[in-house]
Amino acid sequence: MHWTCRKGLADYVELAKVVGADTAIVLVGLTSEQRKAMPANIIGVPPTKSDRELAEIYSAADIGLNLSYEETFGLTSVEALACGTPIITYDQTAVPEISTMFGMPVVKAGDIYALAQTIAQTPRKENSVKVDISSLEQERQYRRYITLYQEIVSRGKAK
Repeated sequence: MHWTCRKGLADYVELAKVVGADTAIVLVGLTSEQRKAMPANIIGVPPTKSDRELAEIYSAADIGLNLSYEETFGLTSVEALACGTPIITYDQTAVPEISTMFGMPVVKAGDIYALAQTIAQTPRKENSVKVDISSLEQERQYRRYITLYQEIVSRGKAK
């Protein structure tokens, strides 16, 4: 992933100002130039291909954020949930489908103050309910799609 405004980079920087120095924001995948330009309360982590390292980062977080403006699925949200970390997402793209499926909050895209307020009100990991992400398993999703396609085809034949 390349961190750009489409992925919400500017919003994370703005959020860092609003939440203040006592809140750390960790962004994985920043370039060395981006890491140097971040406010003091944003911890920039170089890109990693290690699933273990990502799981450790997600597991250590109190809350996962997905502030993307362009996302087709929201893998980072699912990865955070798989590590037992509650998530907050913007109300754009496909990401809210994942958030709302598990009762997680969704915030209007770009509303940094609402985002900061939602972060303050979201129970931290130690107080949250374990999330069962088995409904997102690949084989189960394939079966759902096949069933849906069969229903659509059979409806078309019935006309």
